Amino acid sequence: MDRLTKAVLLESAHGLDEIHVPVSKLEHWCPHEGRTRLRILLVEDNILLGEALQEHLSSMGWEVTWVTGYRLGADTLCRVAFDVICLDRQLPDGDGFDLLRNGLARCPTIIMSALDQLSDRLEAKRLGAADYLTKPFRLETLTHRISLLPGAGAGFAPDQHSPRP
Repeated sequence: MDRLTKAVLLESAHGLDEIHVPVSKLEHWCPHEGRTRLRILLVEDNILLGEALQEHLSSMGWEVTWVTGYRLGADTLCRVAFDVICLDRQLPDGDGFDLLRNGLARCPTIIMSALDQLSDRLEAKRLGAADYLTKPFRLETLTHRISLLPGAGAGFAPDQHSPRP
């Protein structure tokens, strides 16, 4: 490990993982600086749903990075600044809530889950999630919820001129 990175321990359902994070990512940054497109991290392990969500959100003119697991999500969040996270709760290698618990989700986060208990919704809110969508949901519902998030307005609204599928 060099001076430009710092080891960070992440707690997940599978124990502790150590990853190396650029020091610059541990400090405050302005994720919008120099960009005109909303940057979204999509963490979804269901391939069919992930493909549909990525295609739909990209068609809105947004920049979408899609990963299929907790570990990939954590690693990506340590290297890239995002404006919004769309996060599945139940992932094959961990609980999506752990990204909130570990403080890696430093931007508005929408939880997407088949779990629809009040306790799940309250836990998401307690951990700082901006919204909670129960699967299945309409793609347009997610688009609308994203556009209402702080930091997703003004210059980051859906591109009305983008082609729709």
